[in-house]
Amino acid sequence: MEYPSALIIGLQKAIVATFDEVKWMELGYATESVDLIENDRRLLSGMHNGDEDYPVFAHGMVRTILNRKPEAIHVFRDFPGIEEWLLENNLSSVSLMLDRLADDREVELRMALVRSVPGMAELPELPPDEQERLAAALHLRSDDRERGDGTEDPRSLRIAAYVGGGEPREPKDLWELEKLDDALSSLRTERENEKRMGKNVFIVHGHDGGIKNTVARFLGKDGLGLDVTILHERASRSMTLIEKLEHYADQMDYAVVLLTPDDIGYAKDKSTEAKPRARQNVIFELGFFMAKWGRERVCAIKVGDLEGLSDFKGVVYIGWDGASGSWRNELALELKEAGLPVNAEALLRR
Repeated sequence: MEYPSALIIGLQKAIVATFDEVKWMELGYATESVDLIENDRRLLSGMHNGDEDYPVFAHGMVRTILNRKPEAIHVFRDFPGIEEWLLENNLSSVSLMLDRLADDREVELRMALVRSVPGMAELPELPPDEQERLAAALHLRSDDRERGDGTEDPRSLRIAAYVGGGEPREPKDLWELEKLDDALSSLRTERENEKRMGKNVFIVHGHDGGIKNTVARFLGKDGLGLDVTILHERASRSMTLIEKLEHYADQMDYAVVLLTPDDIGYAKDKSTEAKPRARQNVIFELGFFMAKWGRERVCAIKVGDLEGLSDFKGVVYIGWDGASGSWRNELALELKEAGLPVNAEALLRR
């Protein structure tokens, strides 16, 4: 694979500006090109002597490394200092090119590995989403083999195909295995979550009973077909409030938090800047569920112009626009993306 000249020149400039001999050797080990660097006497001597031709030698070495091992593009992208120098020196276009080409190369490698498994030869004819589903069906595992001396061999990992009845195939090298594992890990996690995900939704609410009931009906058996839990409607069984929350939270799969303007808040010396805010127990439970599951399993519905939550940036907010508003479609999409079994037909009928 021939990489663009603009990319090679950009990498050469970054390397000339930031590399010493140690970094050259680190790059060599990372790209399996130590022999090239050690055997090119002009390269390191030119660097040490400040030779005006040193940039030319560096350019040639970058090109040689990438010609020999095109997948080494990811090493240049991740190598400390290179991308930072490109951005600081107005070469952001080269940085973007580097990111894109590295990502593309990893996808090519992943799909090449998938296609190499018996029964996968038809992959090029499938649409991208189907390729992803088949790729997700590959599982990386240890085959528990041992070295001849009885110690565990860390290379005893192989790719087992669970689609098409393919036989396990050894990867070419550990780098190849690690790249495939990185590329497929998120897909495997999503599939595993989908298998484990139930349909239990916990509603966190304030004092607005009307909005609470509207959301509960929409989520429930006559709407999206989910099982809804509202804490005060469940038996306490002598538990404290926090014990009750923890008990029922362990049975849930997702939390919908209703941020309604029930309180007024302001800094003690800025009473003229008072703004509506959600109740403190609602904010607490929002943080509780985010810490328990992560942001991907928590969605907040924000009603009106509430005081902002500076420490909760990144959580999904949906704006309330009335009982029959677009919040329903947005919430259903978030639930579906999280892996809950949403009754889409019921949504269409509403």
